[in-house]
Amino acid sequence: MARNPAFGLLLGVALAGWALLVRPEAPGATTTAAAVLLALVGYALGATASRIHPALPGGAVAVAVPAAVAVTLPASLSGAATAPPLGYGNADAALLLAATAGLLVGAPRVGQPWRAGLVCAAVATTVLCALTASIAGTTACVLLLAWAGVRRWGPAFVWQVVAAALLIGSVGLTVLLGSRVIAPALLTEALSKERVQLWSEAFALAEASPVRGVGAGEFARLSPTAQDPDLAWAHSAPLQAAAELGYVGLALLALLLGWAILALGRDAVLVAVLFLPATIDYVLDFGWVVFASSVVLGGAWAAGSVGRGNPWLTPPAP
Repeated sequence: MARNPAFGLLLGVALAGWALLVRPEAPGATTTAAAVLLALVGYALGATASRIHPALPGGAVAVAVPAAVAVTLPASLSGAATAPPLGYGNADAALLLAATAGLLVGAPRVGQPWRAGLVCAAVATTVLCALTASIAGTTACVLLLAWAGVRRWGPAFVWQVVAAALLIGSVGLTVLLGSRVIAPALLTEALSKERVQLWSEAFALAEASPVRGVGAGEFARLSPTAQDPDLAWAHSAPLQAAAELGYVGLALLALLLGWAILALGRDAVLVAVLFLPATIDYVLDFGWVVFASSVVLGGAWAAGSVGRGNPWLTPPAP
């Protein structure tokens, strides 16, 4: 029953509805709800396309994203913070991360030499991601490549636990830093003082309005640091959700991610790795990132290898 998409649909609709109903006057209520619904549509499209061929959803993303990077060269790989195609280097890296994941989803479901070609293409998109100068995106791509080689080890439950641990660890770090429970200077410098300050302000807003939050889109108005237009987001999807939608909204987001981990079984690590950059940046505020990632996840869910123990880099059982 955990793999039933109805559970995910219900949780997604609940999250979108909460954003719209809890503070309907908030400037970002409609946008936030639309982003959640876009994720559900992408997931459904990915699942539908995977029924045609398991490599189709990831393949489509893996073609579209490098093409968008190619047509905007050399600026797209300049490493600049405002690089195209999305106008933000870390968001561009998140797109390339989705492309890498999509290629690895399709790899075990095609014959040789296509399988080797998809893996090589995933390495290539990882290299492109590194050229964007996004540390989080590149690290996530490398994690996916490493996982692809060891995915056959252990039962699906092990990978679900690994996915949950990755999510809890990355979100927990932002909470600990944002709440000032820990404040190591070296880590703060590496992440940037402004980012940690934004986390702290998001945590304070969540504490001030724990149930309903301050309203979707209100963080940019209420956060002193966010008055700088370049810092108008909390740079952490969980903390922004807590600040703007309260702990109820955060709980709904956590339940949605938890359902995805259970639904994807052996492929659950995809959920954690694709969400990893969003724990320390505002990449989910870009609709193309949300859509591409959800298409890949929907395709992985529907692929015949999900939950059956078939190794990523070996042919599936007939």
